Amino acid sequence: MVLKPNGYATIVDPDNPNGITELDTMQCAHCNAHWHIVKGTPVDKTGGFCRMCYKPVCPKCAGGDCRPFEKWLEDEEKKDYIKRQYDLMMRF
Repeated sequence: MVLKPNGYATIVDPDNPNGITELDTMQCAHCNAHWHIVKGTPVDKTGGFCRMCYKPVCPKCAGGDCRPFEKWLEDEEKKDYIKRQYDLMMRF
């Protein structure tokens, strides 16, 4: 499948003749989404690679701006901290 998958999924489906489907998975560095890598899928449909952070990205984030999930999370924590400090100051 892929050279370095981020994970592995086992899907149990009673409608499937084999009963079990096994797939490699990847995790997007920008939105933290997971997706399955299906053998034979065209390259443009399997996601992409961000040349800014050098990590795999999902098809939705491919070609967009580089904003790694960790950076987004840090920004949200800073906003929350500033808001809490402001609320604390407004009490007095």
